Amino acid sequence: MNAALQEYLNTGHISRRDGTRAKIDVEVQPPTGKMLRDLIQKYQCKHTLEVGLGYGISALWIMGGTEGIPGTHHIAMDPLQGSYFNHAGLTTLREAGYGDRVTFHEEKSYLVLPALVEQKQKIDFAFIDGWHTFDYAFVDFFFVDKLLPIGGIVAFDDATWSQVRRVLRFAILNLGYEVIATADSNFSPHPLKKGIGKIFGHPQLRKFGEKIFRHDLMISDTALGIAAGAVALRKTKNDTRGGNDYIPF
Repeated sequence: MNAALQEYLNTGHISRRDGTRAKIDVEVQPPTGKMLRDLIQKYQCKHTLEVGLGYGISALWIMGGTEGIPGTHHIAMDPLQGSYFNHAGLTTLREAGYGDRVTFHEEKSYLVLPALVEQKQKIDFAFIDGWHTFDYAFVDFFFVDKLLPIGGIVAFDDATWSQVRRVLRFAILNLGYEVIATADSNFSPHPLKKGIGKIFGHPQLRKFGEKIFRHDLMISDTALGIAAGAVALRKTKNDTRGGNDYIPF
């Protein structure tokens, strides 16, 4: 484990650009970080991307996963890196020895990601942990999907947030992504959601249930495997939908 990451885990602090120490108040939890690192190692991901650099803790886990993999490079973006985080994330990466393997954009993700698509950039792994309203998270995923080849991986933090889970549901039900890993799986949906899906899951009752219940009650988050704090999905196919194709999510 990198010394900078170990220091954070031991003390809860990292360095800012001005030399002062910052107590971390926004970061991925260790189980999520380990999930990111282990996936990158398992699938030998060379080209990684992150929406939301923050204090750089998730980036340390990601870069730790790339150790021993030749030709790796990380792209990160965060419009608040200077104004809110006082460049703590960039300082953390530089002090950890990863500075020359990171391209950073201090801009909003909805500006950076389409530019990467236009440049025909390809990535193997993405971590979405930016602004968590549905529209922002969905736009992040929309463009990340364009950057990922078949077999590429996208991970989401804060999947306990309903708006983030809605994006996950879309990816699985409409684009065929598969769940390959979760972390912080103590999250439990409301029992009503479990019960309705179980009762009306029977073929003879499903059509009736679909007429009176929302789709997320008929196919629960638990059934989809996304009832967790962090979820990683793997792209299984390219998007071949027609203009009218749509599965409620």
